[in-house]
Amino acid sequence: DFDFVETEVYRDVLRSVNLAEYRGEIRPIVGISGVGKTVAIEHIKEDKGSSLILVKCYPGMRKIRLMKKLAIEAGTEGAGTYDDLFEDICARLKNTGRVIAFDEAEHMSIETIDAARRINDFTGCGVVFIGLPKFYNELSSRQRDYAYVYNRTSLPMKLKKNSGEDLTRMASTMISANIPSKVYENACNGVGRDLRIILLEALRVASESGIETSDVAAFSAVIDKVKGNLGRKAA
Repeated sequence: DFDFVETEVYRDVLRSVNLAEYRGEIRPIVGISGVGKTVAIEHIKEDKGSSLILVKCYPGMRKIRLMKKLAIEAGTEGAGTYDDLFEDICARLKNTGRVIAFDEAEHMSIETIDAARRINDFTGCGVVFIGLPKFYNELSSRQRDYAYVYNRTSLPMKLKKNSGEDLTRMASTMISANIPSKVYENACNGVGRDLRIILLEALRVASESGIETSDVAAFSAVIDKVKGNLGRKAA
């Protein structure tokens, strides 16, 4: 598997988290699926420890469940009504300078997003929403309806796809062969998750076919074949 490497995606996510933390503001971070958003925020959480509260969202997550998860991460018991949870969270976090990150924010309802906004109001803690482009597009397209949320968010950090250089650095943690970066770019179109899938399968196919990764031409051909079998459309 890939070991962690600092990519441009990671640096952009870290920059936004730091700005939210230092300024006490609400910052959206958006990028296509598989580009490395979750890997980045999980690594940042490891580095920042308790100063960053990370809540992972999922489809259908209700406001009360999100508040319970946030309350527990904030260090409370996470019990009681919505009002109890909200007040406990605000009391625990007020003026602490911590930052709250919501991963896969596209699964948050407008009610849960607004709850996060009010926590920002009451505590001064920075808030980061990390999600797919549709998360911010929805807010933007309906900003009249959601003005009370949209008007509080700063400009979104729009993550780019992984560069050939970053893809090569990721791949080098899995294989030692000197494969041209263009091979990786063509294979995954800048999506790190797809590169991982393709390389794992390429290593299996190459092993069964007696192809060494050091045979750059042969192994590159295997990567290209696996890419075709995967059948991904350009994102």
